[in-house]
Amino acid sequence: AMVYPAEGLLPAVLDPLLEYLSANLPPSLYSFVVKLLSHSFAAVSACASLGASLLSNAPGDWNAQTLLPPIITILAAYLALSSLYRTTSWLLRLIFWFMKWGTLLGIFIGGVGYLMGNAGGNAVG
Repeated sequence: AMVYPAEGLLPAVLDPLLEYLSANLPPSLYSFVVKLLSHSFAAVSACASLGASLLSNAPGDWNAQTLLPPIITILAAYLALSSLYRTTSWLLRLIFWFMKWGTLLGIFIGGVGYLMGNAGGNAVG
């Protein structure tokens, strides 16, 4: 299933890039790139919105209705990106662990099989 970015989530400037990527990347990798771009753009735009609202008003005029939405968006984007990073790094470490221990166990089992099948099962002297 091809993932298309939601309308208004990414700026229209990125449409030619997204069309090029969708034509040249596998669907799963394209989906990953779109999610990464969407969350990154949301975090940057929320930081800009928060900065603009903080700089345009005096500290005494700050209210929760203008400060909370960008803060929540920044937190949600950060959690989405950190979850993506942690899941990917955990997957790569797990793959490496299975390859390492699978190779060692395979060498050990192969050696035991060689010794058991050698000379009628009498591998000791």
